[in-house]
Amino acid sequence: WAAQSAEAFLSKIFAVSYSIAGLNVLSGNPADHLVHRHTHRVVRGTLLICGRPDGRISALATAETATCLSVNQASSIQSLGGTCESVTIGHNPFKLPLSSNGIFLPRNRPLFLCERMLTENDLIEERSKKDRATHRQVAATGDISEPNHPTPIRRSSLRSLAL
Repeated sequence: WAAQSAEAFLSKIFAVSYSIAGLNVLSGNPADHLVHRHTHRVVRGTLLICGRPDGRISALATAETATCLSVNQASSIQSLGGTCESVTIGHNPFKLPLSSNGIFLPRNRPLFLCERMLTENDLIEERSKKDRATHRQVAATGDISEPNHPTPIRRSSLRSLAL
């Protein structure tokens, strides 16, 4: 019903526009028959908007893959030196390489376990990079600087304290 509503709305808007501006609204399932029914009509200046399932959910992985393949195929068709402008709309925050833009919808669900694990791993990697950089700085300069300590502590002063 979304495609029919968009088609009706856009047709009514362009019906009252100037004669130089025209619009042809086509709808199709990108996971099923978009390639077979509509890609031969792609010309320069075509705007292709596709909903994209969230393939991070295993039940929707094949539907997302089929949609991505269809959009990439339509986006790679050349017409007078240009391609169509394709936009995907969905929850997966990954922009397709051949699409012009991606619209990422906010989520209302908790993070998947894999997303949470990746986020935590990223934080651990960032901390370890900072720690390695601090150790390199200490090895190079001999300064041990604590974040809340205003002046660096020299190794020589630590040695004298240990004696």
